[in-house]
Parts: sequence; structure tokens; C-alpha cells
Amino acid sequence: MAASEHELPEIRELRKGVERLRSLAVGRDPRTGAHERRVARVARSLAQLLGLTPLRVAVLELAAGIHDIGKLQIPPAILHKAAPLTDAEREILRGHARHGYEALALLRSPFPIADFVHEHHERVDGRGYPRGLTRHDLHLESRIITVADVYDAMASRRSYQPGRSDDEVAAELKRVRGAQLDEAVVDACLHLIGTGEAARCVAEPG
Repeated sequence: MAASEHELPEIRELRKGVERLRSLAVGRDPRTGAHERRVARVARSLAQLLGLTPLRVAVLELAAGIHDIGKLQIPPAILHKAAPLTDAEREILRGHARHGYEALALLRSPFPIADFVHEHHERVDGRGYPRGLTRHDLHLESRIITVADVYDAMASRRSYQPGRSDDEVAAELKRVRGAQLDEAVVDACLHLIGTGEAARCVAEPG
């Protein structure tokens, strides 16, 4: 039987590199790791619905599953601050996208996984960070991770707040569709919400 695209040597090596980076995160806030796993599941479902090849889906899922690795470089006092952040603290926190890019760039992967992580807080209208890129500058995979990240932030139950209802999440996604978030990806996410698949992705343990 021919090897599947998931089993290509490039994917195996990339997975090993990602796992090495993930091992450095032992001891960090476990909520971040749980969030990344949920985002990876949502991103995978979105990518499959949007028709990405199995190889692209596999690379995207790896990137989504480690998209916040740069937060290891953020002081815990800022990362876990309960009160509103100051402007200076907010800028430090925003640095996690660049830190994540720098960490993943060390893997020297033939796939632009570091770019996907670097771009996950960009917005299609150019008002995101760290570089203020617009729709045509962003990888589709980055736009998928962004929507998955936003979905999980709204839908998942946190220790300090309940998750929003499907209707509330859908309404907010529609509000920012085309302005902050990619239209096609939002539409795919709305479909997953309607079928219940999105909720299943964030409800799964681990």
C-alpha cells in the first residue's frame, strides 16, 4: 500500500520538530495547551470543509496545535494578569506571535508553518498584528487558524466565564466577516456550528 501524504518524510520530521518544541512547554499554563488542541481540531475540520489537500491539512493541524508556543517568552505576570493590561503590557503580549515564528523557523521546514503561527493574529482588513498584513498577504492556513482561534475563545467554557451560545458565536462571526475574518472561512465555521461539528471539536477532552 502506498504511503499516505500524512506519512511523507517531511511530515514525520516536522512532527518530530513540533513535538520537541512542545516538550519545552512542560510546566506552562495547561489551559494554553488545551486551547491549542481545541483550535487544531476546529482548524482541521475547517480545512477539510474548504477542500485543502490531506498534506495541507496535516501541516495546518500541526501549526494550529502549537500556535501559542511564543507565549513561553511572555512573563507570567503579564500572561496571567487578572486586571486589564496596560498598553506596554499589551505590546509585550503581542510579541508572542513573533516569538512563535522564531521558534518554528528553527525547524527549517519546507512548509511555511512558522508563517502560519506568525500570522494568526493578523486580520484581513490589515488591523491585526504583528505586521498589519491584509487578506492577500496572508496564507489561507493562517486565516483558518485565526477563525478557529476566535471560535474557541468565544465558545469554550473557561474557569472564569461560560462559553457563549451557538447563536451568540454565530452572530459575532457574521459581524466581523469580511472585516476582520476571511469570509469563506467564516462561512465554513458557520456551517460547522450549524451541524454541531464545531461544538464537538471544542468539547472533546485533551
